[in-house]
Amino acid sequence: MTDEIWEYIFCNGPFPSPAPLPKEKADALKHEYEFFYPFDIRSSAKDLVPNHLTFALYNHAALFPEDKWPLSMRTNGHLMLNGKKMSKSTGNSLTLREAIEKFGADATRLSLADAGDGMEDANFEEKTANANILRVHTLLGWCEVGFTISIYVSLFDLFFLRKLSTTTLTFGLVLEITTTRSSRKRSTS
Repeated sequence: MTDEIWEYIFCNGPFPSPAPLPKEKADALKHEYEFFYPFDIRSSAKDLVPNHLTFALYNHAALFPEDKWPLSMRTNGHLMLNGKKMSKSTGNSLTLREAIEKFGADATRLSLADAGDGMEDANFEEKTANANILRVHTLLGWCEVGFTISIYVSLFDLFFLRKLSTTTLTFGLVLEITTTRSSRKRSTS
């Protein structure tokens, strides 16, 4: 590879003659570059801001035209399991597949949503995941009862019950998550 072929691929320079590879291959590389750049988001852990993310910005600014610079970057906190740092070496780890096998997909989703967001370290609690299994089954039971009752009521009654049920469930879930998060924050303060 020569500087001239890289100019052709990345900077729309002329195709060099002689070229170190056939034009079709260079065009395939150029197509891949044009497809993936600029990338939409670079996501990384918060501890990588001073090296990986900064280095990515410097490299793109030095090598590429401004229209190929990253569109956004985001950072996130770390994932903990039961209040301890997740680490394979200490044996404190749980893969997504293991969590789904152990708690089911819905209970795992609820637990991950409750674990935390943004820059704070997310804490996946197995007790919460176990409790979410019961919550999901309770919700399914309510839905089945609601369906059975709806056979005997008018359309207006059904509409009213559905609105009431949705509002109650939404309020209950929001209240539970808020209470759990605020009590967790108080206990760690």
